[in-house]
Amino acid sequence: MMLIAEEVENAKNAEREPIDASIYNELFSFAASDNEILKKESLKIILGLLDETDLIAYILQNSKKCFKIIISSLNSQCKMVALECLLNLSAQIPTELIERNIVEILFDMIKDEEKIEENYIDMYIMIISNITRCKEGIYKILDINEEGQIYHNTFSVSYYLNKLLFFYFQPITPSINKNMSDKYMHVSHILINISSIKESMPFFKNVAFLNKLSEQILILERCRTFLPFIMNLSLHKDIHDFIFQSDCNMFPYLLSYVYTPNTPIDDKKSLNGVTTKPYKSIHKVIVKKSTSLVRCSVIKNRILVILLHLSRNNDTREKIKKFGVVALLNNWKANEKAPDIISEIKSTLNKFEDVKEEPLEPEK
Repeated sequence: MMLIAEEVENAKNAEREPIDASIYNELFSFAASDNEILKKESLKIILGLLDETDLIAYILQNSKKCFKIIISSLNSQCKMVALECLLNLSAQIPTELIERNIVEILFDMIKDEEKIEENYIDMYIMIISNITRCKEGIYKILDINEEGQIYHNTFSVSYYLNKLLFFYFQPITPSINKNMSDKYMHVSHILINISSIKESMPFFKNVAFLNKLSEQILILERCRTFLPFIMNLSLHKDIHDFIFQSDCNMFPYLLSYVYTPNTPIDDKKSLNGVTTKPYKSIHKVIVKKSTSLVRCSVIKNRILVILLHLSRNNDTREKIKKFGVVALLNNWKANEKAPDIISEIKSTLNKFEDVKEEPLEPEK
């Protein structure tokens, strides 16, 4: 085994000469060994070489054998190393993993482990997240055929997506990965990937479902990774009738982060001495859920990007204005301390102020 490791290291240090395929053959034969130590060390070497194009080419040429060895290692003491191999491969050759039924295998493992406190479900979700970076992976998760047609006609969440959302809606739990405080954070990335294609839109044409998803916005730790999903939805015209409904909480929850109640600007005196209340035009859910201006600059900047995008189209500009966005932006500007963000707010505000804003509820 030491000899193989030395040969691999020497080959890596050579001037970009391809590694002899016989070395990979031996590595994978050792990885298939019943000797757990030999298996683990071989998998570690394979993992360390997965950035080499030669090895990826070898795996593609010997796909059945290589994946059989890695997948079988999931039932051994080398499970974590095998998962790391699959995670790396899912980022490089996701379609190959789909063809090797990795999605089905991972969901079977999720089913087996979901009631066990110490589990690897977050690793499985990370692999699935990588797989959904390609259209074939999205189709797999959503149960859509190769022509982009959904296998059912009425609104329904696919089995795989439903299972992922089951975990996503649980209280935030620490991950086995020390760099992640949220075990199920990568479900956000799966939602982002899924919502990037128009074929996924039928799954989101339900206000109750959108409201359930939108609850994640109110969790500060999740909000940052959830915002690109909102951006994706806003790019699809055929979903606008749902996300802009007055009883859809997606935008009210989002905008509540940048509204500060009881701001002096909310009470203005007109020339005739009558006090007006601009905040009355702001959606009641925004007012209800708001506390103080969020400190996270990433959230604030992404909200501005979303609003700027919506302002560029007459239809979406009108729709978002019905949530009271002009009064809200003025409120935000009055409470914001960062000069660069204030400048962006002013720029965004200019995009909206040329259209008359419609209040959602009558003045009282």
